[in-house]
Amino acid sequence: MRMNAVTLVLIGVLAWTTAAQADNRFDKKTSTVQITGTIWDRDAGRLQNQFGETAPKIVPKFSLNSEGGDIFAATRIGRLIRKLKARTVVAPRAKCHSACALIFIAGMERTNSGEIGLHRPYHDTDAEQLKQYLPALYAQVKDYVLEMGLSEAFFQKMMDTDSSKMAIYGPSETPALIPITAAPQ
Repeated sequence: MRMNAVTLVLIGVLAWTTAAQADNRFDKKTSTVQITGTIWDRDAGRLQNQFGETAPKIVPKFSLNSEGGDIFAATRIGRLIRKLKARTVVAPRAKCHSACALIFIAGMERTNSGEIGLHRPYHDTDAEQLKQYLPALYAQVKDYVLEMGLSEAFFQKMMDTDSSKMAIYGPSETPALIPITAAPQ
């Protein structure tokens, strides 16, 4: 098969697009949803379609390994997790940074054996729009954090870390950051 430069560019773009979106596979054998990669709105939509209106017979576990992504998609996924009464897990050597942390806090039971990364939410837009947009964004995130049953202190830890940095919390620090319920063995 002969490929020209346009075909190679298209293949490269498709590979990048696939790698850039979160992978949210559901393993029926273990009742585990793996969420890896960048979190986008279409990922939230796929999960909502997958679980539909009926709750699964076995409560799923959401295994997280993501550097973050779209904050609104993360809160949609988080609300789905809460509706399913699901568990969230960050495995050893896995990372749950930025918007992923908002998914993690939605678990009815939360286990962190990796790292949770927090920073202040941000949005890519011009400076004038930011003046109007950011207070509303912060209020929405704060409302979500409280809806998930966490204290305002968690939200404040996010706000205290500049959006260009990441405050990392390992397994031993997580109980002070987020109330953890030990997952059943």
